[in-house]
Amino acid sequence: MDYLVKPWFSHVVAVTGTIGSGKSTVMELLKKRGAFVVSADDLAHQVVEPNSPGLSQVVSRFGSSILNSDGSLNRKELSQIVFADSAKKHELEAIIHPLIAEMAEKLFVEAIKAGATKLFYETPLLFEAGLDKKGFKKIVVVTASDEVCIERAMKRDGISREAAAQRLRAQMPTSEKQRRANIIIENSGSLEQLEKRVNSLFDEI
Repeated sequence: MDYLVKPWFSHVVAVTGTIGSGKSTVMELLKKRGAFVVSADDLAHQVVEPNSPGLSQVVSRFGSSILNSDGSLNRKELSQIVFADSAKKHELEAIIHPLIAEMAEKLFVEAIKAGATKLFYETPLLFEAGLDKKGFKKIVVVTASDEVCIERAMKRDGISREAAAQRLRAQMPTSEKQRRANIIIENSGSLEQLEKRVNSLFDEI
């Protein structure tokens, strides 16, 4: 794609963290302040919508058992498959990540052209996928204690404690993400405390 703005990464603040750390809440608060925000998780849903090329690729690799009766992706079934097998998880990422990257680039370049200056990209696998080497303006890591992350994941996804813990273990340790971050937002406390920290981030960027 021939865009006028290259590279778009240098205009964007990346936001990451483990499952249950509160990344999405941080993004909601940033959006409330007027920031332009994009979630890789949202894009991951879009690239595997029914009848999409992305979904066709996923079904070709993992079989029709990952589909619901209406032809949509059964995310719970697929998650159980890939989180239990790291090789399959990498295979899924190899299909999905390029599609997400293409969509993210289009959205951010259009926003930059339109004059947006406070741009944030939530991407859970920032470090795992090597995106931290792309040259983002800043890297923000949202953190919370393991116990808080597990409880939040259980409540949000309706999964067991063991399933939540397994997903947490499958990700890069928080300590390593913190080491690579430019900014750390601790989120084991109240929403009010988090909002103060997010407001400081917004004003600083």
